[in-house]
Amino acid sequence: MQFDVDASGTGAAAEVYTAETVELPEVIRLFAVYFQKQLREGNVYEVHAIYESTFNKLTDRFYKSSPWPNAETIAPLVGGDATFLLLYKELYFRHIYSKLQPTMEQRVASWQNYCDIFDTLLNTETPLALQLPN
Repeated sequence: MQFDVDASGTGAAAEVYTAETVELPEVIRLFAVYFQKQLREGNVYEVHAIYESTFNKLTDRFYKSSPWPNAETIAPLVGGDATFLLLYKELYFRHIYSKLQPTMEQRVASWQNYCDIFDTLLNTETPLALQLPN
């Protein structure tokens, strides 16, 4: 089952979080919740599709010449899931590097996010229950 980039329905997740977030298109709120769910469930095929296709389609539709919402904006939608937010920030910064002109502050923040990803992966007592595409 793939995410419907044209969705604009009134899903339960969107209704729950609307008041907690800044103005976001509903499909972006639904996308964040869906993406987190796929990561948690270890659905490697769908995570790959999100990364390769869905994110790009939503970028073209909503964020062609502007950054995606930052992780602090997305955090309430995903219950502050730190691991998900690290991966979301990776996509966020990749978009900035590929479509926009990153500032020095964004460059430093993207580097820090890489460090945080490696710290999370390498400094845990037990391996993370996380399956990512190759």
